Amino acid sequence: MRKILEWIGLTALAVLLWNTYQALYGPHALPDSIPTHFDMLGNANGWGKPTMLLLPPVVTAILYLVLTVVSHYPALFNYPVTVTASNRVRLESLAKELLAVLKLEVVYSFVFVQQAYILAARYTHGLPVVLLPIIVLVFLATILWYIVAMVRLGEQKHPQG
Repeated sequence: MRKILEWIGLTALAVLLWNTYQALYGPHALPDSIPTHFDMLGNANGWGKPTMLLLPPVVTAILYLVLTVVSHYPALFNYPVTVTASNRVRLESLAKELLAVLKLEVVYSFVFVQQAYILAARYTHGLPVVLLPIIVLVFLATILWYIVAMVRLGEQKHPQG
């Protein structure tokens, strides 16, 4: 499953790069000044050059790379249960899966935010108010789901080997 998540994440990263390229250099390029900052209600309150749209793909790629490197060292993670010989493999598998899902969520979050910025620049000059709360809730729900799964795994009785 992790390999599928990796491919989906890399594809979404390519979509993010393509959307950025199209917004900056495509046939319907953005105006010379675009909204770059928004208040709590989603109204634009800061303006800048369209090249600011290069920042999200760069940040996304860096975060993706960091999470990929970190996922190769599950033995160093801080687990919510005591790691034993009988649960180590499953806990590390859950942790790697969590990081794969989080990478996917990071990329898709940036895709959605970048698209919202592009739409705001072209049409609305505002962002949907629910965008950030939904993204935060998705991340929190994912992390909570995996913590519960790890705690349940840690509570299982394992025969002594």
